[in-house]
Amino acid sequence: MIQKVFVWVLGAIFLGSCTTPPSGSNVQQPTSIGKLVKFYGNASATRNMQDRNLKSGSVVYEGDVIITLANTRLKIKMTDGAELILGDRTTLVIERYGFQKATREDQAVFQIRQGVFHSKSGRIAKSRPDRFRIKTAFASIGVKGTEFWGGFWKNGTFDVALLKGVGVIIGNQAGTVEINDIGWGTTLVSDTIAPTPPKKWGQVKLDKAFSTVSWKN
Repeated sequence: MIQKVFVWVLGAIFLGSCTTPPSGSNVQQPTSIGKLVKFYGNASATRNMQDRNLKSGSVVYEGDVIITLANTRLKIKMTDGAELILGDRTTLVIERYGFQKATREDQAVFQIRQGVFHSKSGRIAKSRPDRFRIKTAFASIGVKGTEFWGGFWKNGTFDVALLKGVGVIIGNQAGTVEINDIGWGTTLVSDTIAPTPPKKWGQVKLDKAFSTVSWKN
């Protein structure tokens, strides 16, 4: 009888230690790295297998997977001043982000899995362009302090166009191109085929790209 009671007490102590955090323990909270400054539609963010609905003013964190649904626009302003606009049915992964006012540890790595976006450089891209990347299934994009549009079309191709600033660099395992002229763009069809040589986009194509990230009146 005494042995049974002893075993029961040990089991209770063990279960209690598994379910109750130590007194005075500190659970580190994630640090916000940006927030939604403009929004309409439906969007969510997933981090550590936890989902949350987004709205204007919502904060974002490193590791977030952000998904927009149809008829949605959102603008994220990062702590370094960078801005990202996402259009309909877009998936953005914030892989790595750190900003400590232009230190060597500053970095920003994003991934666009699908959809369309508009990117405006912040302090990381302007002061440490080698530490800024936007990755896609077809290529990796680097910048020199600029604004550019990128997106997947319904036919499966991926386009990038320079809208403002110094330049944008698009590269994959097959080759690299650099766009230095505003209104010029390139097309990608695979990660094993080099980006097409940059060429000037017509106004119709530019307007079509703008419409995917523009706001309702």
